[in-house]
Amino acid sequence: MRIPTDSMFQQQLAILSQQYDSIARLMLQQEKGKKLLANSDDPVLASRIDMTYDFLNNIQAYSQNTIIGKNRSQLFDTSIQDAVNTVDQIKQIIQRAGSDTVSDNERAAMAEQLKGYMNVLLNDANTRDGNGEYIYSGYNTRTVPYILQGGTYYYQGGLGAIEINIGNNTSVLYSESGFKVFGDVLNGNGSFTIKAADTNTGTASSTPGTVTDKTSYVEDNYTISFVTNSAGKLAYQVTGSASGQVIPPPPATLPDDAPEYIPNSDISFNGMNIHMSGDPQVGDSFTAAPSQKENVFDGLQELISILQTPVENDPVKRAQFHQKLSQSSEYFANVYSHFVNYRSEVGTRMQVIQNQIKINDNIELNQQAIYDQLSNVKLEKVASDLSQQLVYLQATQDCYKLIQATFMQLLKGF
Repeated sequence: MRIPTDSMFQQQLAILSQQYDSIARLMLQQEKGKKLLANSDDPVLASRIDMTYDFLNNIQAYSQNTIIGKNRSQLFDTSIQDAVNTVDQIKQIIQRAGSDTVSDNERAAMAEQLKGYMNVLLNDANTRDGNGEYIYSGYNTRTVPYILQGGTYYYQGGLGAIEINIGNNTSVLYSESGFKVFGDVLNGNGSFTIKAADTNTGTASSTPGTVTDKTSYVEDNYTISFVTNSAGKLAYQVTGSASGQVIPPPPATLPDDAPEYIPNSDISFNGMNIHMSGDPQVGDSFTAAPSQKENVFDGLQELISILQTPVENDPVKRAQFHQKLSQSSEYFANVYSHFVNYRSEVGTRMQVIQNQIKINDNIELNQQAIYDQLSNVKLEKVASDLSQQLVYLQATQDCYKLIQATFMQLLKGF
């Protein structure tokens, strides 16, 4: 029989202590469901868990931003679609107003209808979200974008937009510049605009004109003047502020060599074409100047003023009316295209958000699974390990009791 020694007792006590610690640890893991009870248990694993947890937090933040971005984009879409519909109604009014069978009173009634559309467009431009922030005020989200001051509409929001991150290297618009949407529209045909002189006494008017050849188009401030040429015919001449004499081309002289004016014909020069109709008088003139940016509200206010001006029984005023109305018609055609294109941008943004929502959801599910695998214990395995440790503990306790009993028998022999 092996005689028990003090070292054997100490060894058994150490084993018992380790087993008690293991059982206590397993019981805590079973209670908390976590692999690590302290980072010191496994520093490498703890670091991986922390990194995965931080990544999950970032993805969840992106997911929150996609909700915000989606709600904002829906506001953009609703407001711009309303603006598209409103401008379409304005275009129809312009078309009806151009008929010579429409009376001054009927056009005045149309002008009142346009005032209602002005309020609709202002409400669209000054749209706010549920927090009271203006969506078309750029980085000045608490500032009303468009205001009327002294008969003119001013944009007082920020010119820069605000974006929010909805994914890794992916952002979406949160606040848009209202100047870009409602103020960044070129008047005239988008290249140049034509105006009749207020002093004209004839009945001539023009179409908005077109750029027929972009390669030969020369941007300038042109004046089309009606004169009498050397043949005694009513003629026209064209000069530019920078271009100088254009028609007739040098070395022909003004006004003697100016070409005869033919009603309902085209005047073409420097890549431009302008169709003229009616009967101008000598001394009448038109200007063709580069298009300028104009906000839709000032453009609409100008149209209201055009329709409010009586023209019945006055051929000269009627010619001025048709001239101004043709320019306004072209402008609102530009506005309509501008709004439609912007709505397409909004639709693209909404698609980006929808795609990112799917990406974020997939990443979050994947990372959550990794996090659970790294940090959470499998309760079935813990229960199995605990049961096994209890068996080991029982065996160790039995061994310790056996050593203790043997030692006591030895003592009795003395």
